[in-house]
Amino acid sequence: MLVTIEDVRSRGYDLLADGRLNQGDFATIDDTAIQFIQECCDMIWAVIEKHRGFKWCEWFKQDMMRDDLNDMALLCKNVLKKAMLEQVIFVYENGDISANAIKDDTKRAISPKALNKLYNFGIIHF
Repeated sequence: MLVTIEDVRSRGYDLLADGRLNQGDFATIDDTAIQFIQECCDMIWAVIEKHRGFKWCEWFKQDMMRDDLNDMALLCKNVLKKAMLEQVIFVYENGDISANAIKDDTKRAISPKALNKLYNFGIIHF
């Protein structure tokens, strides 16, 4: 996983604070926070897959999880991580719009900041 609880905390959001995330069926609040981050990151992967296709996205995921990346790939991984972090913060502040049964067309499910980062670096194309 590219984004950690500490990454989110460094932006001023404490996912482990009491009452922030409902622990639900998870054993610990840490598990809840990790699952929350994973779901937000999966939203970004879904956007990339939508724009680039399943096969390209799978190859890209494999590349981004490697440790022996060249400078350009490391830069790409950093942009991807920043986009995912923006998505975590966006969902934390606004809730998961895609999980709401009442659809409001004025609300977005994906962070505009995350989309801009992915688009500006060329990870997605419109």
